[in-house]
Amino acid sequence: MTLWLGLSCPECGEARDLSADDRAKLRAKHPVQCSHGHRFRREDGFLHWLLETSPFGSSLISCDTVFQGEIDPTELNRTPVLTRSLPRSLEAAEIWWRTPPEWPAVQARALYLDVSNGVVRAILPLRIPDRREGVTGHIQFQVVGAANPEKLPGWRQVLAEAVAAYEEGRHNVAALLGNVALETFYSSIADPILMAKGMPESIVQLLHSRIPLEDRLARGFADPLALPSLSGAPFWADWKRRARRPRNSLAHR
Repeated sequence: MTLWLGLSCPECGEARDLSADDRAKLRAKHPVQCSHGHRFRREDGFLHWLLETSPFGSSLISCDTVFQGEIDPTELNRTPVLTRSLPRSLEAAEIWWRTPPEWPAVQARALYLDVSNGVVRAILPLRIPDRREGVTGHIQFQVVGAANPEKLPGWRQVLAEAVAAYEEGRHNVAALLGNVALETFYSSIADPILMAKGMPESIVQLLHSRIPLEDRLARGFADPLALPSLSGAPFWADWKRRARRPRNSLAHR
């Protein structure tokens, strides 16, 4: 199943779908251009869409299940609230939808869908022209969420919380949780290797508390475990200055 993903211009926020061609060239250095003439890389446009334009950034990170469906617009003329049951309930479920392109803008803006307890609910206070009046197509919706949240990697759950905090404007919390997510991700790789070499889990946790993350990433665990040493990576200086330093300032001051 294909998720509806998008690009949005970092300058003006103009959004469009992420096409198959965009997906193949997401890391390409040559830019794309919005209708206002702003040029940007696809990767930057996707990140901007995810964090600034899409309300589903945290859900996409923390989800493990996607459901999609359709609603016949004429059904909404017969009932004030139309419901659709999902195959199963999802935790942290979010929904987004698309109206038929033939719909007048005022009706498209009036449509509202939400999801809770495994039920999608559609509300449209304005009457929709039926097919005899030239309107075709269906309302399409997608729901993302976690069917088995306990099986999701811990770093994904923390990162989802960081993105949610960013979306809510709690930037200090986002900075802290984003760094915790990185540390949790690294630990999910390093810890099993250390314990497979015979190191007790209590000692592994002690090393985490005694050796700063930047030292573990740069050299600490990397050499003996044959893990990548990141001190020579292009983003290393930026990460320490723009992510780790604010995190330490927030945590210790």
